Amino acid sequence: MQDTQDTQTIEISEAVYNALMKEISASGITVDEWIRLYLPSGGRADDDEETIGERLERKGLIGIIDSSQPIDPASPPHRPPIFDLIADKLQKQGLKVP
Repeated sequence: MQDTQDTQTIEISEAVYNALMKEISASGITVDEWIRLYLPSGGRADDDEETIGERLERKGLIGIIDSSQPIDPASPPHRPPIFDLIADKLQKQGLKVP
C-alpha cells in the first residue's frame, strides 16, 4: 500500500544505489518499507512517543514465547555449547553453577 504523502529525491552514487537495491531486492520488501525498517525512527517524525518495546517489536527483535506447552520433566534442559564455556569460567572464579 502506497502512502499518499509527497515524495522526495536524494542523490547517491551509482555504486551505493546498486548495493542498496541488491540488499532491498533480497529482503523481498519495498524500498520505502526497507528504509522505514532500518531508520532508527522508523521514518516517523514522532519517534519520542514510541516505547522501547514498540521499537524492538517493530524491528522484529522481540516476540511471544508460548508458555502454554507443559515442560517435559523427562527431557533435559537445552543448553547451547557456550553454556559449558561460561560455566567453566564462572567455576574458575569460584562461583557455583547449577
